[in-house]
Amino acid sequence: MLIEIPAGSFVKRSWRDGRWHVDFFSPLPSLFNYGHVPATRAEDGMPQDVVVMGRRLAAGTRLGVHPVARIRFTDQGVRDDKIVAVVVPRPLRGWETWLLRLFFQVYAAFKRLRGSPCSFEGLVEERPDQGG
Repeated sequence: MLIEIPAGSFVKRSWRDGRWHVDFFSPLPSLFNYGHVPATRAEDGMPQDVVVMGRRLAAGTRLGVHPVARIRFTDQGVRDDKIVAVVVPRPLRGWETWLLRLFFQVYAAFKRLRGSPCSFEGLVEERPDQGG
């Protein structure tokens, strides 16, 4: 995957046409590393979004990750789920689950204030014993 937004950043950038583009400035700093899986296509027609737990990673970092959960999300009326992943295989910690839920609830509320039909529908953990 490719990191686009390091943890702590207010700026959402995306890699297009061989260079970084600023997409928007967030009212909240990203609490997590955020990026996408190149050469994939999610339901919104864009590459699959990935939230990476753990230490801050620089924009442009490419790395392999292990999915542990899925954030159910709708943005501008279109399904826009995000994979939650870790670098070293492990389950999510309770505080991480709580923080993910809180962050995406607040993020969706801010987007709705800007007039975008947006909602957070929950977090589904994917455990190996569930075939996830």
